[in-house]
Amino acid sequence: MKRTSAVLVLLLAALPALSQPAPSMTAHFINVGQAHPRRYTVELLASNITRNRSQPKTVMVATRAEEFNPLTVRRAIYATGWDGTVRVVARAANSISVFREH
Repeated sequence: MKRTSAVLVLLLAALPALSQPAPSMTAHFINVGQAHPRRYTVELLASNITRNRSQPKTVMVATRAEEFNPLTVRRAIYATGWDGTVRVVARAANSISVFREH
């Protein structure tokens, strides 16, 4: 496993939350030009966490700059561009709640 992959998994394995501008914002360079988020990153996260989303969500992910395809995310991976504001509440005994704007 590449070092960046190992670090990413360690940091985000519990409950990944990706920050990205909302589609309504002028975020063309970040989302489209830089291809954020990448399919590889979302699939890497999905393969290393066990928690599921309350409902699967089909989102657009990049395979390269300016090329996006749909991907159904079933694992508990959240992104502000897909879910709006994401609030995570963690309590003792592995109790985690996620509240999404939409």
